Amino acid sequence: MTLNAEHSTVVRLDRSSAPHIRSVLFHSYRDEPTYQYLLEAHRPGYNQRLRATLRELVRLHFERDEVVLGVTVGDPARLVGVIFLSDIELRQDISHRVMWHFKLILTAGLQAARNFTQYFNQVQAALPEAPHRMVSLVGVLPEFQKQGIGRKLMNAVHEICAQDSISEGVYLDTGNNAYLPFYEALGYQRYATVQLKSLAEVILFRPATVDG
Repeated sequence: MTLNAEHSTVVRLDRSSAPHIRSVLFHSYRDEPTYQYLLEAHRPGYNQRLRATLRELVRLHFERDEVVLGVTVGDPARLVGVIFLSDIELRQDISHRVMWHFKLILTAGLQAARNFTQYFNQVQAALPEAPHRMVSLVGVLPEFQKQGIGRKLMNAVHEICAQDSISEGVYLDTGNNAYLPFYEALGYQRYATVQLKSLAEVILFRPATVDG
């Protein structure tokens, strides 16, 4: 579907939009290398584990009152893209909150919970102590990709970060090398690499003062 991003709207989302948010994230992350590794896509039940994991992640973000933005199109409005902006404490919460870990074991399975805990701990260990923001989830429905929606979401996040006098900037990580040119064009620089067995998860950083 062809769309002019200028005809779309960025909105702040609350937990009432959770089902639509999870749908966007599911279709965005289903073929992503990081999630395929973490949730063992080679085993039966991958889609169910992915849905369960995204449900717990979305719930945790809203429990913490994190910033969740979406892009809508049409009338009535349809959610086609989402982005989650958090601070470093979210990563610490995920690795230390026993109840969240227990829920993930029950819904996604023991190995998936172990993989996620290791993944979050490794990423967290690579991040600096200085206050910063983190793009923890971002997704655009496949039929709306490469039409400016992702850039619109990222720019909205950058505007928030530019107004934050405490944070040094924003970090994100990806195991999909195809996304690296897009992020680098937005002013992100490669900061570190976390090795998840055969998968290299690249951590990128964008200073709060960068334009664009």
